[in-house]
This record gives sequence, structure tokens and C-alpha cells, in this order.
Amino acid sequence: LILTKGGGLTTTEVLHKHLPMVLVNVIPGLEERNLRFMISRGYAKTADTPEALAELTMSLLDDPETLAQWREKLCQDFAGSAAVDICQEICEDLGVPTF
Repeated sequence: LILTKGGGLTTTEVLHKHLPMVLVNVIPGLEERNLRFMISRGYAKTADTPEALAELTMSLLDDPETLAQWREKLCQDFAGSAAVDICQEICEDLGVPTF
């Protein structure tokens, strides 16, 4: 479980590592949009107050089954490598054998 802001680079790295995340202290604009996207897809959770964040975090840490299910969802949704997938699509479009 990782607690982090909603920046694009960090959230991308966390998703790639299949880690459940709690988003904290997001700033208006892009981080807010990232937060809404991540929560709507079940990739992250958040809370409105420091006390609620602490309670959420502790409840998640006390529930390994929920964390395991969350990681499994992330593994399913973010399997493989986007770069490899893109290269394979380009090769197929060009008729080049893929690796």
C-alpha cells in the first residue's frame, strides 16, 4: 500500500507495480482529474480529512484479503508492457514479424 499525491508519473509507476494506493493532498487541476479517474476505476482510494485518511489506511493495512484482491485487479488491468503492446501493433500494421 502506498500513500501518494495524484501526480501522473507517480500514479503511473504505482499502477505498473500493481500497488494499491491511497491518494492524499492532491492539488487542483491535473491531480484532481487523476484522482477522479483512479477512484472511478477502483485503482485508488482517498478520504477528505487527515483523520479519515488515517482510518482508511489502517483499515486497509488490517485487511490483507482486500489488498490482495486490489492487487489482483491491478495485475489484470495492467498486465504486460504498454511499450511492447504498441510496438507489436505497429509491426502488425506494417506487416513486420513481431518478436
